[in-house]
Amino acid sequence: MWSRSTRASLRQRPPGSGKLTLFPGDQDGGEFGPDKEALRRCVQLLQALDEEFDMCLIDLSAGRSYATQLVLEATADPALRGVAARWLVFHRWTRQHIPAASGLVFGRDGIIDVGERVGHDREKLRAAIKFVRTAVVDPDSIELSGLRPAQVAWLRDCDEDLRRLAAQNRVGRSAMLGSVPLDPVLQWREQLISDNDVVARDIANNSTVEAFDELARKIVADDEWSGG
Repeated sequence: MWSRSTRASLRQRPPGSGKLTLFPGDQDGGEFGPDKEALRRCVQLLQALDEEFDMCLIDLSAGRSYATQLVLEATADPALRGVAARWLVFHRWTRQHIPAASGLVFGRDGIIDVGERVGHDREKLRAAIKFVRTAVVDPDSIELSGLRPAQVAWLRDCDEDLRRLAAQNRVGRSAMLGSVPLDPVLQWREQLISDNDVVARDIANNSTVEAFDELARKIVADDEWSGG
């Protein structure tokens, strides 16, 4: 990625970074059924990636999908039993997305149900799933300093309601790995944020970078996952 990106700001590899490689999916590709051949190829691919890279991030389809079922089956295969697999469920911080994220994991035919059916230990799989809140609006953020006091008070009430809703749906703080603030670069461009975006162009917020730094640290920190 550092050498082939079309963005000039990413051509200079950040200090301390390793090899970053993208394996893109097929353009305009659709869903495919998780048959035995697809499972065999998926297991082989994950084995090869595990041998070459320290960490692999797999972006699965949103919601319930054949891709999620396939990876659940693959990670339950005896050939991959020794490979640590952790699941991050990203969801927007809204009244609609909190119950949806909970249903995806805990609901009927959700990740835990399907995982148990294909061979995962239910409790171990549950402990390997964490939630990440995205597009979170902090009522005390300096970016909201232009709002009227009544608007800030309303945002605080909304945030408190969402916290209660998250707790009721088992996606509260104990199940959360990280929280990413609302950022214009992510909201409208969905791109990698570089130092140039934060320092030189001043279009992205440093708090967003800090949130992703913290998330990256927690992904590999065993103590963050030991509590289930």
